[in-house]
Amino acid sequence: RVVMERTGATWKDGWRVYVDTDASGTLNGGEVAIKTFTGIIDNTLKICPITADLANQITFRGDGTVTNIPIGIESGLRVSDDKGTAWSVGNGMNPGARTRDIPVSPAGRASVEALDKAGGVTCP
Repeated sequence: RVVMERTGATWKDGWRVYVDTDASGTLNGGEVAIKTFTGIIDNTLKICPITADLANQITFRGDGTVTNIPIGIESGLRVSDDKGTAWSVGNGMNPGARTRDIPVSPAGRASVEALDKAGGVTCP
């Protein structure tokens, strides 16, 4: 199994990716992080799970499917930048278009979707 998990109180605080050889759901023993991403300092950027299933980690099986998303549910991460200036590429200068969902299906497929969230988002 391959695990991507947050390393702080929220996804914005950073995350790491590792092979969970003992299927414990935690980085331990001889397991080593493959990649570590440090936290994001910008206070206007938010990264939060779309559903509670991915509040702490996303776990992939060897075949690429995700273990912690129920069948028929699409979850993932939501990224929002509430700086107040619109992203100008392909969104008609709509400040709400500064929010993106990165949904991950139970099959492990990820995509990116622009959302119209003029007021930004609130992370749980």
